[in-house]
Amino acid sequence: MGGRPGNTASHGTPPGVGRLVLLMLKTGATGFGMGMVGILHQEAVTRRSWLTEEEFADGMALATLLPGPVAVDVGVYVGYRLRGWVGATVCLLALLVPSFVLMLGLTIAYLHYGHVPQLRGLFGGLNAAVVALVLAVAYRTARSSVRSAGQAILLAVAIVGALLQANLVLVVLACGLVGLALLRPRVATP
Repeated sequence: MGGRPGNTASHGTPPGVGRLVLLMLKTGATGFGMGMVGILHQEAVTRRSWLTEEEFADGMALATLLPGPVAVDVGVYVGYRLRGWVGATVCLLALLVPSFVLMLGLTIAYLHYGHVPQLRGLFGGLNAAVVALVLAVAYRTARSSVRSAGQAILLAVAIVGALLQANLVLVVLACGLVGLALLRPRVATP
């Protein structure tokens, strides 16, 4: 996980703070849960090329280890990578404000109209869409990050751990330690 904050070596000049704020406002207003990660990936990696797949994967790995919502942590990472601490701060605020306002409005609406059966179907459909977005991001990240048989085995172990509902932080840390031992570059001895 590298690189100086505020510098995307492979992509030249990072976007301005205003563009980051607009992206995070859009993400905070249109995404929820892990679906926000899909939006961030689509915008910052696929569409705008602000970050590489590897940089985004580094942010996902770091966000998984940190406390709090992974999607918000990824947004803060994107802001930090592109514009340092100022970027991280404005991205955090821009992600949270729309979500707060929308959640407040949805809560009020649910209290008044939550008994309507059609709304239950709507929320069920939205949940399915979020799962699809998360799987798509996971597939793209794995495709670009897994380059060896050892990495594929670690990916499989992590998937099994997640399916068995193991502590995800411990799974990620264990895979990191095993990867450190098995996947580090070999240094030739003279």
